[in-house]
Amino acid sequence: MIRRLTFALFLAAAYLSLVNLDRVGYWSDEAINRNIGATLLATGDLSGWDGRNLTGGANGRSLNAELRDA
Repeated sequence: MIRRLTFALFLAAAYLSLVNLDRVGYWSDEAINRNIGATLLATGDLSGWDGRNLTGGANGRSLNAELRDA
């Protein structure tokens, strides 16, 4: 009885963990935060440009002319 209950709970947890993996995650801003954090650590400046990646929303619309958050 306990084995079946444990197995059922495992299956339920597996299903709930794997359902809707094709959708955008709740934390879809993790890459943006990582890039801005890495730039801050490397240069001491909050900038959307790290020399390779531009992080600034769609088409950079959230950045000003100095590539800082507007």
